[in-house]
Amino acid sequence: MKMIRKLSWILIFLLLCSPLTSKEIKRTAKEQLNALQNGIERIILDADPDVHIGIEVVSLKNGQRLYQKSPHHLFVPASCLKMITGAAALHQLGVDFRFETKLLTDGKVEEKTLKGNLYLQGSGDPEFAVRDLEELVFQLKLQNILQIEGNLYVDNTLFDGICQGPGWMWDDKGYDWTAPNDALILNRSCIDLWVKPADMVGEPPFIYQYPKSDFIMIENRAETTKGENNLSVKRRWMAKENIIDIAGKIASNKEAEHYVISVEDPHLYTAYVFRNILVKAGYAFKGKIEAKVTPKEATLLGKHVSRPLCLIVEEMMKTSDNLFANCLFKKIGEKRFGIPGTWQKGSQAVREFLAQTVGLNIDKIVVMDGCGQSRYNLISAHQLVEFLSWMHKQFSYCSEFMSSLPISGTDGTLTKRMNNSAVKGRVRAKTGAMTGISTLSGYLTTKDGEPIAFSILQNGFTGKTTEYKTGIEDKICTFLANFSREE
Repeated sequence: MKMIRKLSWILIFLLLCSPLTSKEIKRTAKEQLNALQNGIERIILDADPDVHIGIEVVSLKNGQRLYQKSPHHLFVPASCLKMITGAAALHQLGVDFRFETKLLTDGKVEEKTLKGNLYLQGSGDPEFAVRDLEELVFQLKLQNILQIEGNLYVDNTLFDGICQGPGWMWDDKGYDWTAPNDALILNRSCIDLWVKPADMVGEPPFIYQYPKSDFIMIENRAETTKGENNLSVKRRWMAKENIIDIAGKIASNKEAEHYVISVEDPHLYTAYVFRNILVKAGYAFKGKIEAKVTPKEATLLGKHVSRPLCLIVEEMMKTSDNLFANCLFKKIGEKRFGIPGTWQKGSQAVREFLAQTVGLNIDKIVVMDGCGQSRYNLISAHQLVEFLSWMHKQFSYCSEFMSSLPISGTDGTLTKRMNNSAVKGRVRAKTGAMTGISTLSGYLTTKDGEPIAFSILQNGFTGKTTEYKTGIEDKICTFLANFSREE
């Protein structure tokens, strides 16, 4: 009897300690998935139950779709589109591709004098700066060219010269983030202005500009006051004039105010700055400045080579630079379909990349520009996650792409977002925002270290964009980052 009782206790112990059945394991996994899905739903309901939103969350470990909400509905992606532009550029041009800006001549050097015209030829380098023009002048000096007889021509024909992208808002002009793209640009197609109070009240403030150029006119009608401050600094963008009006009042105790103003005809702006640098370097330049195609027989005098493409893509993604994205967009089109690079060729090249290389169905995808500013652009959360999942497997440029994405609480456009210890540094994603639009797509790791690809697209709201960024996007990412299959 004692033996039977003992065996009964052993049997009960074994049953209690036995592993779960496969059915029980599946039920537990299902409960975890339900908890994750219910958690995301609660976040959306608490923020705005009526928000027009598309979401997809996929595990990159096993391909499991963890959450979907209107995943196939089309949304305007805003700057999330830059991810596709960057990836297409890395694929089409190569991670080590470099832009070249050339200085050429149709003349000859005789007795230290260049007898002929100068041609400054651009190739779409979005980072071309004043120091690079100075480098070209230095290259002239090294060749012992001390005088120039002839004109200065700028060649921007590698791009079509149409700066306004399809589907852009007509009044999104004059700002630095809408600076015109061109095959030849300088200082990101902008001029930097500093307005500093005058030494005496009632006097106009001091104006400092960089770079200096006769191509830009400044009308200073502002006044220095004891305390009032309502300064206005605007370019006459509606008239397409490079005249900047400075009006209003600036307090005498105020620090200098910095403004970044976009310019019209950036290729000519570059030429006028280049002329000033030539004169400063001692060249008595008296020729005219015009736009003109470089002759085929022109000889090279010097060139500037940009940083590698991977670093340009990183700058574009981290800061969400529209000019960079649009220059890459047209460059992809020019390389794939020939000169000149256009919006249409860029669109065709990017869609071809998505269809033939990534393997997406592009029947309903609309890509009109490189930066995402066009309101004609359309893509779904599912398509973005499919793209992200594909990129994650591309050994040749996955690391460059991943490192270009802003990191939560650390850098880029996510510096001040998701900076608490639970999620800081664990989200790499591209942000997007326009009036009534907020998007976030990229990668994150869960509490268990499971890699996740996700896309959150929100369109059509009338509230403040920050409320939808922090109230929905950031909370969902934080929730996912704390998700665990082991608890």
